[in-house]
Amino acid sequence: MRKVMLVDDEYMLLRGLKLLIDWESLGLEIVNTEQNPSLALKYLQDNDIDILISDMNMPEMPGPEFVAAAKKIQPAMELIVISGYSDFDYVRAGLQQNAVNYLRKPIDTDELLATLRGALDRLQAQQ
Repeated sequence: MRKVMLVDDEYMLLRGLKLLIDWESLGLEIVNTEQNPSLALKYLQDNDIDILISDMNMPEMPGPEFVAAAKKIQPAMELIVISGYSDFDYVRAGLQQNAVNYLRKPIDTDELLATLRGALDRLQAQQ
């Protein structure tokens, strides 16, 4: 099973993402969810994950700063960024960190599934 971490300051979004798809059927397991990006970075220092799904607009730390720090800790993990805003700086930050995709809230189930399959393909190609 590939390990997934979800980071978003909105509790309901974290809860909803868990229920949106059948993660196990994709060979994925959500191993951690965090509302605070600082706590997420601490988790990443001690725990390997394969895919990070992160919001880009969080009050505790700007998303671009968070994803750059997360990728510095675990450069091989795949990144999927999400946001409720059409902010080009968020898109650019995702591109700079080689994100698989930039998903707009509310999350479209089919788009999430396709993005996760893309992330799995990229992980397979790394091996």
